[in-house]
Amino acid sequence: MIPFLITCVAIELTPGPNMAYLTLLSSLHGKKAGFLMVFGIASGLFVVGLLCALGAATLLQEHPYFYQLLRWTGVAYMLWLAYDCWKDSSKTSDVSASEKNHFLRGFVTNILNPKAAVFYMSVLPSFSKTPDFSSILTLTISYVFVATLVHGTLVVLADTAAHRLSNPAIKKRLAQIFSILLIIIAIWLAYHTRGSL
Repeated sequence: MIPFLITCVAIELTPGPNMAYLTLLSSLHGKKAGFLMVFGIASGLFVVGLLCALGAATLLQEHPYFYQLLRWTGVAYMLWLAYDCWKDSSKTSDVSASEKNHFLRGFVTNILNPKAAVFYMSVLPSFSKTPDFSSILTLTISYVFVATLVHGTLVVLADTAAHRLSNPAIKKRLAQIFSILLIIIAIWLAYHTRGSL
């Protein structure tokens, strides 16, 4: 379990869609919005792990077009987030966490994240002597717990910068920069998840 937890921490500290989105979201809208997304991310990761434990991994491996559908839907969703973030940057007033529905964004981002599916199908089972449902579920819960701790810490750290970003012009520029970063992440995701499982 200890080597697995260390692996989880290393994976979560690697820059990716969750880390990038959480950092800017918490910096611009505070920790309430950030924690809503953290819970969405945790829920999405748990559902993906549960589906893989129930046999979705076999389905994706035997029918590569399902994986490609997941992959391109995830890329399209990241591009949509980039567009939405750029559109919001033109608004002068902040949007509340409930209106933005950050929980749903975190959830959908991870449901459609092919990297998460690959982790559950290739990395996670290698840490289980008997990759049955109960052992995979235990490792899934452990991974979600580690991911939540890392993301929660990131939200708290990013929230400290929120008080320095009261200038609307700075917020607008950061949102536009983040939109460009989301496009880059979408391209990176498409490249690194190309091919079949």
